[in-house]
Amino acid sequence: MMRPLPSPLEFGTWDTLPEDPPEHLLDLSDEDVKDTIRRRDNLKQEWAAYLHYPHGFWPDASIKLDTAGHGEAWRNWLLRRAWDSGATLNAHLRRQAGI
Repeated sequence: MMRPLPSPLEFGTWDTLPEDPPEHLLDLSDEDVKDTIRRRDNLKQEWAAYLHYPHGFWPDASIKLDTAGHGEAWRNWLLRRAWDSGATLNAHLRRQAGI
């Protein structure tokens, strides 16, 4: 089931990524840690693309005026998804590092 679109009061909540755990505290020789960092970095790239949604996905000329506010709601829905996933991976890294 799809999560509901964020309300206008929530817009902007996910415009800044959560802070990463300090790398000097992570065991960078552990394959699980390296894989988690790789997945987190991919999510950061995905999040950055969503930050400017719908620009970057379609040519600007094809973007119609959004009178109902759905564009901003979808932008925040996509940001929330990537933000939550990144925060989960950071929590996993912190747990593995014991911080």
